[in-house]
Amino acid sequence: MILPRDMEVQIPLIHIVESDDLYLEAQEDVFWFGLLRDLDWPSLRPVAGRCYEALWQFNEQQARARAKRSTIAAAANPETPEEATYRQATEEEKEAEIPPENDQNVQVPGPGELPASVGQRR
Repeated sequence: MILPRDMEVQIPLIHIVESDDLYLEAQEDVFWFGLLRDLDWPSLRPVAGRCYEALWQFNEQQARARAKRSTIAAAANPETPEEATYRQATEEEKEAEIPPENDQNVQVPGPGELPASVGQRR
């Protein structure tokens, strides 16, 4: 069995330097570039893992809350679209059967007479 402590680390044979890196390295007021380039990031893996875990838990909690809100909103109106269409159609039929109250007092003008509403416009 080969243990990791016995293994030698292969140094990269090719090191690619980007032009952006050269530009940032030449700037005197960009002190953070050297800090980031020389950062010992493997030691920060546990912290990054905890941050991602907390973010995942937050997103899961928000998804559950969103699903709960949508079920509450759906419970407020339990009527399906088909039921709503049927209810609306039957209500319109019932309204068509009931004569409007205003039609009872309408006076029909005789031949050659104008309706009262037309005569009032002058």
